[in-house]
Amino acid sequence: MLTAPRLDRVGPLPLYQQLGGWLREEIRSGHFAPGVALPSERKLMARFEVTRDTVRSALGLLRAEGLVSAEQGAGAFVRELAGALRILEPEPVTPGRMATGPSDARAFRIPSAETVTIVRTKADPVLAGYLGVAPGTALLQRQVLRTEEDAAVEWCVQSYPAALVRGSPIATPDPGPGGVKARLAELGHAIDGWEDWIAARMPTPEERSRLQILEGVPVLELTRVAAAHGQVMEVTVQVAPADRTVLHYDRPS
Repeated sequence: MLTAPRLDRVGPLPLYQQLGGWLREEIRSGHFAPGVALPSERKLMARFEVTRDTVRSALGLLRAEGLVSAEQGAGAFVRELAGALRILEPEPVTPGRMATGPSDARAFRIPSAETVTIVRTKADPVLAGYLGVAPGTALLQRQVLRTEEDAAVEWCVQSYPAALVRGSPIATPDPGPGGVKARLAELGHAIDGWEDWIAARMPTPEERSRLQILEGVPVLELTRVAAAHGQVMEVTVQVAPADRTVLHYDRPS
């Protein structure tokens, strides 16, 4: 085991927090590499002269922070991010683009595949407020699951008044060249303005399952309200795991 400090048994900080803090720093410094097992509970108990409950509470902190995952009977393993960080932005980015991240240089990748499901539903009060329609108004939604290397990386829901897009390619999985924006323009509703809201929150159980998110990892939620001539035509909600995502805006000067 790596050289570890003695725990302060008279100070105000609980032992499990001190142990968790040491393990956290060892993970972040790379001494415990992604994918490897942390020392066993028994080894940590012996090295720090603490109880099993103290060790388990320390490991619980790391699980809650998304730094480790636990496997029944095998121990705790340092999490390995699923591939490089990727960009979350409503407009497509150029494949193969490179950028410098907050701590190191990595390839920011876009999803390699997506599955589109067309859903007909009714406006809840939130969507109704965005779209300027009455609650219960018929909507068409394009629900998109984006994946990279067989791993889900983003869940996107685009909502439109059903009367606006009925009978158009927007109501099909493949809207054709130029995508939905081009079809809206052909209908006389070229998007000419939008507003974004960005929030960090914990995922719902459905999102955790759909996006394969481990315990303790939050999501980034981007809501874009797009309008044509002052009338909202489209509401897009994108949800992505925060530990694998960078929000990027690039506007010409």
